[in-house]
Amino acid sequence: MKRIKDFLIAFLLFILISYAAPVFFPQTSSSVKNKEGSNEQIIDKEPTFIQGKLTAEGYSKWIGKTADKFREQFGEPGLKRAVSQTQEWWSYGEKSEDYYEVLVVNNIIESILIVGQNVETDGLHTGMRMDDLTMMTTIYSNFSFDYERENYIIELSEEDMNYQPLIAFDNGTFAMVHFSQVTGEVIAIRYLSALDLLTLMPYQLLSGNLLDVSDSLLNLAEINDQERAAHFVGLLNVLRQTHELSELSVDEELNQLAAKFAQQFLQHQDQILSEERYETMLEEQINHTYERAFYLDKDELSALEKLTESNKREELSPFIYMPNHDTSFVAIHGYGELAYILPLDDEAFNHIGVAFKDDFIVVLLKP
Repeated sequence: MKRIKDFLIAFLLFILISYAAPVFFPQTSSSVKNKEGSNEQIIDKEPTFIQGKLTAEGYSKWIGKTADKFREQFGEPGLKRAVSQTQEWWSYGEKSEDYYEVLVVNNIIESILIVGQNVETDGLHTGMRMDDLTMMTTIYSNFSFDYERENYIIELSEEDMNYQPLIAFDNGTFAMVHFSQVTGEVIAIRYLSALDLLTLMPYQLLSGNLLDVSDSLLNLAEINDQERAAHFVGLLNVLRQTHELSELSVDEELNQLAAKFAQQFLQHQDQILSEERYETMLEEQINHTYERAFYLDKDELSALEKLTESNKREELSPFIYMPNHDTSFVAIHGYGELAYILPLDDEAFNHIGVAFKDDFIVVLLKP
């Protein structure tokens, strides 16, 4: 009994000392600081992304090369369109199934846009579906790369991954794969440099500074808008031909109405847009950065139609998009991902009007 009693007393003393220790011997501030510092290191640590890269083959190897070397290999383009003082789009392919464009900036190839299904590429091709693409590569949501000694991290939304996923190559170039929201097929593939990607920046930028495109917009001011409109409509017609649709005809009356839309939007932006949307647009215009493409939704377009008194024309389908410095991207984005706003792939609509104003483009369609 005495041993049991002694054991119980010793056990109770042990419990008492264990619980009293934190009170009489509290944790020092330095140990707390160390733990907090440890947490701060975890929080401050930059995220690392698993980013697979495909071997650069085909047209991806031509990004960054001189236009002279490309011309030696593939011949003279069928058409050259100057879209700014320093930029030209070269068109190749006599038929829509063989069609592709090359963006030349100061004699350097910054981008190659593939539209025709017969254009030989590195395994990517128009007409393929998402299942085909995922057999070739994983669709990643985050990418990290360096440009002019600055690190950039971009993030793709779920919508981006579905309709314009990005693919990286081991030579530092990229490819945007554009899907149609209607058919689910690839309508275009754009191979591009880091510079061209940052200039377009259709994705969310997590790290790095957006490029100022004011120089591009200034150069555009010196170019005839008719030339840019012709390039825009020409590419849309190639896309329609690949899907066996009739060509769009430029309607002068629609051109004039589009110009009226542009002027009314410029004068009444604060009435058409919500306060938040208006501030977002102004910030992008002032900074010339354009973090994301800005386009009017259906309610905003309806408000603009009332101002222009064109709402009585039920057959009219309008579209306003900003920025407009890359007409090829606007055409592909409108035809593919934004088909629910502008029925460019609808056989019933075969007349088009286009107007450029400042940094936005107005497109009108009618049967």
